[in-house]
Amino acid sequence: VLESARGVKGGFAQLLLSDYQGPDVDRAPLPKDSSLVGSEGEFILHRLTGGQMYSSMCKTIENLAESADGLVADTEEKKATEWMLKVLEWIDALQDSVATASNYCSISIEEAKDLLSDGNDVLLKASEEAQKTFAAYDLIFQVNRQNKRFGILTKKAGNYHSIGGVLLRWAGLLHQCLQHDIKAYEEWDNNVTIALQDANNQVDLCKRFPERCNHRQAHAEWCRLDGHLLTSKSLLVSPPSKKIVMIQTSLRTLDFCNGTDSFNLSRPQRKYEEMFS
Repeated sequence: VLESARGVKGGFAQLLLSDYQGPDVDRAPLPKDSSLVGSEGEFILHRLTGGQMYSSMCKTIENLAESADGLVADTEEKKATEWMLKVLEWIDALQDSVATASNYCSISIEEAKDLLSDGNDVLLKASEEAQKTFAAYDLIFQVNRQNKRFGILTKKAGNYHSIGGVLLRWAGLLHQCLQHDIKAYEEWDNNVTIALQDANNQVDLCKRFPERCNHRQAHAEWCRLDGHLLTSKSLLVSPPSKKIVMIQTSLRTLDFCNGTDSFNLSRPQRKYEEMFS
C-alpha cells in the first residue's frame, strides 16, 4: 500500500514539476482569451488536442488516475489526480460538443451553457485542499469566483510546460473563451429580439395605415435584420433554428411591405434557405 502511494505521489510530481519532453512540444504563447474561434476561423482547442502531446497528456493522467483509484487511502495526490482527470474530461466534452462544417465551428446555446456550468463546478469550485496540494508542487491557483476566472501561477520553470501546467493553463483559457462566446451570443440574441419587435411594428403600421407607411424605414429594418442574420454565421454559439426562422419570416414580410410601387430602393436579394439550410 505504501509503495503504491509513493508511486502515485511520484507520478503526480512528474506531472507537475517536469517539462514535457516528448514530440510535438508547443511552447508558443497561448491564444488570447477572447473566443474559442481564432482570427482565421479555426477552433483554437484543436491546437492543444490535435497533436501527440495531448495524446500523451491523456494517457499519462488517465494511467495515474487508475493507479490512484487503486489506493485505499485518500491521499492528497490521489484526490488532486482525480480532480485533474475531471478537468481533462471537461476539455474532451468541450471538443466533442463543437461541430465543424463548411469551415464554420458551432455549438448550441444549450450545450454551451451546460459546459460552462460544468466548467464552473470543476474549476471555480476546486477545494482548498486541492489548491494546497498543487501549491506544494509550486503551482498556485488563481480562482476568482465573482468574475468567474480560473488561472494558475507557476513558481518554477519546469511547471510551465509540464503536462499538468499545460492542461490547467489551457483549461483556464478555454473556460474564459467559452464565457466570451456565450456573452456574444446573448448580446446578438438581445439585439435580434429588439430588431424583430421594431420590424413587426413597422409591418403592422404599413398594413393598418398604408398611407403612413415609411418605406425607407422599412428598408432600414430589413437591412438591420439582414445584418443580424449574417452575423449569426460568425457566432460560435449558434442560435436555435426557430430564431433564424423568425428572422427569415420577418425579412420576407418586410419584402412584401416594400414591394409597393412607391418603394424603389435597390437592395440585395438573398436565398435565405440556401444560406442557412
